[in-house]
Order: sequence, then C-alpha cells, then structure tokens
Amino acid sequence: MKRIILPLLLFLTLLAVGCGGPSAGPEPTATAEEARGEVLPLDETRWELDSILGAPIVPETALTIRFVNNY
Repeated sequence: MKRIILPLLLFLTLLAVGCGGPSAGPEPTATAEEARGEVLPLDETRWELDSILGAPIVPETALTIRFVNNY
C-alpha cells in the first residue's frame, strides 16, 4: 500500500504545481522610440559615417547619406 501512496502523492503534487498558471514575468520594456520620446524627422538631414564597429573607415574617404523631402 505504501508503494502506491508515495508515488501517487508525488504525482499529485507535481500536477498541482504544473497547473499553477502563468507566472507574472518581467514588465514589458519601452521601445527605442518610446524611450527617446518624440520621433525626429530625417527630412533635409545629412549623416556621415566615421567608423564601423569602432574601427575608423578608410582615410580620405567620405561615406554620407542625405535625406531629402519627397525622395
């Protein structure tokens, strides 16, 4: 009889723990845009690349991107 009761108790305990429902989990974090606040427009701006992964680009080169309205 003891051989049946102990495994049955163990099974029921594990079953009860598994049916506890979802955990609270971490709070959702803000997106990058929400963290910064207002989204800034890129129209009429110019960006210049000066390094890639911390390494400088080839000397005497200019890699740029320019955002123009309607393009």
